[in-house]
Amino acid sequence: MTGHCSTPAEIEARAEEERILLVGPANVGKSCLFTGLTKKFVNVSNYPGTTVEITAARKDELLWLDTPGMTGLIPTSEEEEVTLRILLEKEDDIVVAVIDARDLPRGLSMLAALSDFQHRFVVALNMYDEALDAGIEIEVAKLESEIGVPVVPTVAVRRQGISRLRHRLVEAARLKIAPREPRDVENLLGEVAEGFSDRTHPRIRARLALGGRRDLAGIRDAAEAERIGEYRRRFSVSYGVSYTGLYARSRSVAVAPILEKVFHSPRSSGTGWSSLLGDFAVHPLWGWPILLAVLWCVYEFVGVFGAGTIVDFIENTVFGKWFLPWLSSVLGRIPPGFVRDFLISDLAGGWNGLLVGPYGLVSMGVTYSIAIILPVVSTFFLAFSFMEDSGYLPRLAVMLDRPFRAMGLNGRAVLPLVLGLGCDTMATMTARILPSRKERLLVTFLLALAIPCSAQLGVIGALMVSLSLKAILVWVVVILGVLLVAGWIGSRVLPGTPDPFLMPLPPMRLPRLGNILVKTVARTEWYLREAVPLFIIGTFILWLLAAVHVLGKIETLFAPVVVGMLGLPREAARAFLMGFLRRDYGAAGLYAIFKQGLTGGTLPPAMEVDLVVALVTITLFVPCVANFLMIGKERGWKTAAWIGLITMIAALGVGTGTRVLLEALGWAG
Repeated sequence: MTGHCSTPAEIEARAEEERILLVGPANVGKSCLFTGLTKKFVNVSNYPGTTVEITAARKDELLWLDTPGMTGLIPTSEEEEVTLRILLEKEDDIVVAVIDARDLPRGLSMLAALSDFQHRFVVALNMYDEALDAGIEIEVAKLESEIGVPVVPTVAVRRQGISRLRHRLVEAARLKIAPREPRDVENLLGEVAEGFSDRTHPRIRARLALGGRRDLAGIRDAAEAERIGEYRRRFSVSYGVSYTGLYARSRSVAVAPILEKVFHSPRSSGTGWSSLLGDFAVHPLWGWPILLAVLWCVYEFVGVFGAGTIVDFIENTVFGKWFLPWLSSVLGRIPPGFVRDFLISDLAGGWNGLLVGPYGLVSMGVTYSIAIILPVVSTFFLAFSFMEDSGYLPRLAVMLDRPFRAMGLNGRAVLPLVLGLGCDTMATMTARILPSRKERLLVTFLLALAIPCSAQLGVIGALMVSLSLKAILVWVVVILGVLLVAGWIGSRVLPGTPDPFLMPLPPMRLPRLGNILVKTVARTEWYLREAVPLFIIGTFILWLLAAVHVLGKIETLFAPVVVGMLGLPREAARAFLMGFLRRDYGAAGLYAIFKQGLTGGTLPPAMEVDLVVALVTITLFVPCVANFLMIGKERGWKTAAWIGLITMIAALGVGTGTRVLLEALGWAG
């Protein structure tokens, strides 16, 4: 697998090829189906002008494209916009519309939205086995007759139905299902479409123009924009609603009679364990204990077992005792100097040794990526996939929607913020799913500022063993307070408003282990492909700064701030500096400092204040170098610089304020 940014020329050339596009909502198994259909070496590249990735493969003299998730015609995220642009590039592609057999109403609504495209369609009714297990019956032959295109039940994770789907591609046809709109609206749409008759898919462009997406419609000049504006004013005067709202209702009207004929879902009595658990999970009272219990289980599995037990074994035993000593003996044949120092360093000094500055490409960059990140993200993705397939994840989003509103977000932001507890770098990438630039930027900032990753939480947890309960509560309250206040301020400073939060609630169910493993492997591979190069680059940058003695000078400059403002030992400056390489390195540096002050397992009051201040500051301190590079890649380097500066100021300010408050309360005495 390779990755690069496609140029406009490459996209133009690609648009001239005969193509097969996989289109459908997120999390319906498109990528798994794509792999089964192509079985070829694939190319992953960014769509021009975006950070959105598309996957391509060439097979049987055709170009196969796995497009980002979409649910309707009017896009609500950058991913949906990219898919729409790909569909608009040319006409007469073969489109494999992948829909969830468990949620046929949503799938048919999407097909109705796609019906005006001049493409040929085949429908993959994926996760068909889970629909049957849920007691859902779909009359496939009758559905084919109603929508006019082949429909193939598939189970992508088991490769069932893929061969039949491939053979039926030759039967691809135009969709018969279409929105049912009033005659005068249909006439108005026809008038608007005439203005796009010299471009691909004129009716789709007309709908986009009436829906306010002139950029996607391809309006060329001011005169054309004025013409569209007049049509929109006429529509608004006649109906008093937006075209987007009426268009959504017209799709529902078209879909309803088809569903009555082909879709038979068991009527739930509301007393089964699935229904009861689903209701309790979103209950205004009982939903919160369930949420806390779920988060505690995730932390125990990821933060304790993954970031603790597994990481300790791989880092200290596999790498520390086996791999790195063997590699040292091999590289020992290289004369001491630039090359050997760059590749590997002596880790015998433990955390104290790490603070001295061994930034070897293998001993730090590769060890970090494989020995530490891989166990953390793998266990987190296992837990995340379990929540997703069980049906709890949408309920988590519903429960957190109201508090997120106070931060200018909605429940959809739960995905990247929860992922941030695994790794902020990974979570920054997933912020792409949010529909507006404001939400993506705000979540990226909050991740960098106040969401500690699981590796950092593991070390912080070890430090908290020495703290009293009230000291731990101070840390929790301060971090949550900063998260809420920063979100509230950011929501008012950044322009724009969050999109409406609409999320269907699937039934609660026991997930299939095979599905969870497939998702975990795919997501872990995606993460390592994106993040490992950034860890290597970050290691090289720090190695270079250490080699030219810049790190030492930065530490010397930073020490007066640490001592004068925060009131911490001078050695803490080095810990904060190491936190830029890896957040858990910084926390571990504090561990090495404060561990020496333990008295019978308990810190004296003055030192407890020092540790609370240090933990607050290191948690809020600048994002690690890998996350910083990811922010620059996703949001631009100017934005990354501003986020780095703001988080540093906030960390030092909140840390100083915490000390002043605790001392004013007489804590240190």
